[in-house]
Amino acid sequence: MKIGNISGKFVYLSAASNVPNTTENASHGQRTPSTWIAVTTGLVLFAYPLSIGPVAWLDRNRWLPKPVMDVVLMFYFPLDWLYDHSDWFRQLFEWYLRFWT
Repeated sequence: MKIGNISGKFVYLSAASNVPNTTENASHGQRTPSTWIAVTTGLVLFAYPLSIGPVAWLDRNRWLPKPVMDVVLMFYFPLDWLYDHSDWFRQLFEWYLRFWT
């Protein structure tokens, strides 16, 4: 497709050249979106199972009312499922909770 004397392909390429180069940005210490996604995912996967320790302590000391505990039980359902289906996870989980309860 031609627009005057300029082909559509040229317009597309010149518009794409205005997009910042993520490799170039990363070399100057700036983080790319994929880096932030990877870091956030790693933190969530690390913090989620560890967060049950303080929650267990709060529950043991009766600081959490029943309606809150109902939500907490739903939130930690994946860990509960792993506890029921993995001997290795059960042992690790019980070892970790001994620090908190």
